[in-house]
Amino acid sequence: MNEYITLDQVKELWTIPGKKPPSTATIWHRRRAGLIPQPKLVGRDNLYKREDVIRMRDEFLEG
Repeated sequence: MNEYITLDQVKELWTIPGKKPPSTATIWHRRRAGLIPQPKLVGRDNLYKREDVIRMRDEFLEG
């Protein structure tokens, strides 16, 4: 189950050093823009695939 992470962990991964973490609204905006992968609903929680979040974050920061 370590391959899936919560919304709070997504925020930690997307936090730029020296800046405050992005809000939930910002995460959902980036999700709709295709910068963060679609979450999987497990019970009542949205879980994100860790590898995909990291890959898409790196692509966004490079470009």
